[in-house]
Amino acid sequence: MIKVLTDWAEIGAAVTSLQERGLPMHETPQKNWDHALLCEVLGALSPDASIVDLGCGEGYTLALLHQLGFVKLSGVDFRVPWRARARLLLTMYRERTLSLPWRVRAGDIVGTPLRDGSFDAAISVSTIEHGVDASAFLEEAYRLLKEAGLLFVTTDYWEEKLTPATTGQPFGLPWRVLCREDIVDFVARALALGFRPLQGQEVPPCQERPVYWNGARYTFVAMAFRKETKPCARPQPAR
Repeated sequence: MIKVLTDWAEIGAAVTSLQERGLPMHETPQKNWDHALLCEVLGALSPDASIVDLGCGEGYTLALLHQLGFVKLSGVDFRVPWRARARLLLTMYRERTLSLPWRVRAGDIVGTPLRDGSFDAAISVSTIEHGVDASAFLEEAYRLLKEAGLLFVTTDYWEEKLTPATTGQPFGLPWRVLCREDIVDFVARALALGFRPLQGQEVPPCQERPVYWNGARYTFVAMAFRKETKPCARPQPAR
C-alpha cells in the first residue's frame, strides 16, 4: 500500500472516522490522516499483537493504539520528552491502574536492543524524514518483525525535491521533505530486503499541499508492507 494525502477533504474524513470510533485526536490535524490509515492496516490484528513504534515522539500513536485495545505496545525514540511520560502517567491515572499501558525507551531506532522477531507490527509516523538512514531503518524493522509481520511508515512528501524557505534542524535533527525518487528507492530497498507491499507499489500523484511546516508546503505519503521469508524483487543494477 502506498497512499498520498491529496487534500483537506481527506483529513476531514480521517478526523470524522476517528471521532466516530471515540479515538483520540492528534494535536496536528493532518496527522489524523496517518492514524486513520494505521487503524485500517492494523484492523485484522488481535488485541494481544505486539507492536513497536519506531520514533514514538510524544506518544500520540501509542495512545491511539492503546485506545484501540492493543496491550503489548513499545516505543523507541532518540529521546523521550516529558510530554510522552506525562501522557503515559495521565493514562494510568484515568484508568486507575498501576500497569503501564505501553513502554517507552530512549535509543536509536535503527539499532534497538529489542529481540529479533518479537513484534507483529512495526510503525513509524513522520520520523524517517529526520535524517534516518533508509537501509538501516528497513533492516532493523525486518529484524524486529515476526514472519508475516506488518510495517507501516509515513513521511513528509512532495513529488519534486523541495528546499525549505527556512534552515535549521527541527528537534535537533536533519530534516527534509522526501521526493518521488526517494520513495521509489525506499520501496526498492524494502523489496530487496524481503518486504512485500500491501495492495501494490505504485506511487500516486500529488494534488494539493495541505501541510505547511518549517517553511515548506507539502503533503504526506503512507506505505505498508508485510515481511516475507525471501525477497520478492531486487533493484536492478545501474547500467
